[in-house]
Amino acid sequence: MFDRIPRTRLYLTSGEIASSLGKLIFKGPGAGTPVERFEEKFAADWRCGGAAAGPYARVCFYHALKALHLPPGSEIITTPITIHDMINMIVCAGHRPVFVDIDPANYQMDPAALERAVTPRTRVVFLTHLFGIVPDVDRIVRFCQEKGLILIEDASHSFGAALGGRRVGTFGRAGIFSLSAYKSVTSGYGGVLISEDRAYLSAVRESLRGLRACTRRDIQDVLLKILIIRLITQPLVFSLASFPAIRVLNKRNPALVKRLQTDNPVCERLQEVQPNWLRRFTPLQADLALRCLGRLERENEKQRAHARILFDSLKPLAADRLPELLPESYNVFWRFPFRAPEGREFVRFMNRFGVDVSTTMMVCCSKSPVFQEFAVPLPHAEKAVEEVYFLPVEHGLSENQVGRMARAVSEFIRAGG
Repeated sequence: MFDRIPRTRLYLTSGEIASSLGKLIFKGPGAGTPVERFEEKFAADWRCGGAAAGPYARVCFYHALKALHLPPGSEIITTPITIHDMINMIVCAGHRPVFVDIDPANYQMDPAALERAVTPRTRVVFLTHLFGIVPDVDRIVRFCQEKGLILIEDASHSFGAALGGRRVGTFGRAGIFSLSAYKSVTSGYGGVLISEDRAYLSAVRESLRGLRACTRRDIQDVLLKILIIRLITQPLVFSLASFPAIRVLNKRNPALVKRLQTDNPVCERLQEVQPNWLRRFTPLQADLALRCLGRLERENEKQRAHARILFDSLKPLAADRLPELLPESYNVFWRFPFRAPEGREFVRFMNRFGVDVSTTMMVCCSKSPVFQEFAVPLPHAEKAVEEVYFLPVEHGLSENQVGRMARAVSEFIRAGG
């Protein structure tokens, strides 16, 4: 079989990555499109007041919090399924994360849980749009307005997702997006913040522009890593070499597979932002991100078509394993979640059909030992990180591949799991 399906693939092409490496070697990180042009294009596409690019989404979030000038120790309500450094940024900014559970129907923030969690110290709701699926933003926005709370959105999984024609990331004071290697708009690494509030945006942009200049070494290692990932997930290489290796590792050391596919696998508690994160966004990165923006809508439509194949095939058999979608929502399915409490049995079954699947690479931060002082029992989130597996729907797959995957999952369900 020469069309085995990887759990994910990069959105940059090998040629784009190699070209950027060449520019970096011969011209340095200043080669490429001016950063301002990328910011203008991003703001125009999201129909918002403006955008500011930074080194990482987590750094953009940190500066977004600092620019609010909140009282020390303010409470920031958030869901726990995220990269742990987003929670670290709340702590580094001098505030306290308050975790609330997700809605198990769609894996997004449960509005009812949010409403119960507010105290006199609550100042911000940090809404993460998980997996490219749209949450009940309207209800959350109304509640924030009633209580005088500031809404900040993390739409890193949801480039182009929308509710009622309005893109997520534009509902709150700020929207934050990661531009890391696996995102549908990527610059290798990086982040961008958008806002309608021009004075607020200007303050954040000034802070990000004040970071140190980026060096060749800062970018070189990232580009080399993602070029290797791109090459080992090419169809022929993946089918003949990478997939057999993953099957062996899945049996012997699945934790190693997870670490290899996670940008920041070590979960640690920080008291200040890491100095090596504090570098300016470069023209070389802007050039890569603009290429992705140019094809975003086309690739989103392909992923949505692949998701429809899965819904049509699997809903009659196991609707309770699939996410529920809001009316008038435009979901982009950066990851397609499928509930499989059978765990390793499901992985081994799908591997037999040439499909590599995994759970989310993120932790449930409310259970992490490094955030023990903020821990609360959140059963739905805790279960999701263990039981939800992602079925690949990337735009690079063919409809035949997605159909084959749907048939494999159907067979697994009919066989009783």
